[in-house]
Amino acid sequence: MAPTLRNMLAALVIVTCAATFVRADDKDDIKAAGKAFAEAMRKGDVAAAKKHVLTSERSGKFLDVVGDVTKAKKKLTDASVAKFGEEGKSIVNQNPGMVGNTPPGHAFEDADVEVTGDTAVVTPKTAQGKPVNFKKDGGEWKLDFTSVASETQIERGLPIMQKMATAMNETSTEISDGKYENVEAAKLGLRQKMMAALMPNGVPGAGAPPSN
Repeated sequence: MAPTLRNMLAALVIVTCAATFVRADDKDDIKAAGKAFAEAMRKGDVAAAKKHVLTSERSGKFLDVVGDVTKAKKKLTDASVAKFGEEGKSIVNQNPGMVGNTPPGHAFEDADVEVTGDTAVVTPKTAQGKPVNFKKDGGEWKLDFTSVASETQIERGLPIMQKMATAMNETSTEISDGKYENVEAAKLGLRQKMMAALMPNGVPGAGAPPSN
């Protein structure tokens, strides 16, 4: 027996509502994955972060090094605050070129999410917000880092990032050992090390202690 018009309309309403609910759930899951990834990277916990991301071999290495930089930044900030008090927090924020600044988790809460099948694009509404690609894998939404950069870009960038992490770790030790009288002197010492990391041939006096 042919379905009545009422039954057809009822079925259409059910399908439409179900699709809406799926999209809403997807958006919530995407935002949750983004927040979990950002929080893990903020802590330098790359293993936890990788549970929420799809990577290629090269982008996986990239995340590993970003994690090292993130941990080095935290170590540096902790050492600076322990030595110089609240003023010590500024040692990282006022040094340009820092790597490992992961988008904060709250950026995913108020973001535009556009879902197309098993892929999605998330655009945070922050001033520096850039679109982030997501892909559903095994029923779970994950950040898609499989093509974040070319192999050449990553191969060139990894050594520099590793040197930056080393520079921050060295400065942390120097601060704890009392090498710098104040936070400004520590910033100068860090800046010299960072410039040496960013410039292939280094800079004159990059490793020399700042004059007091």
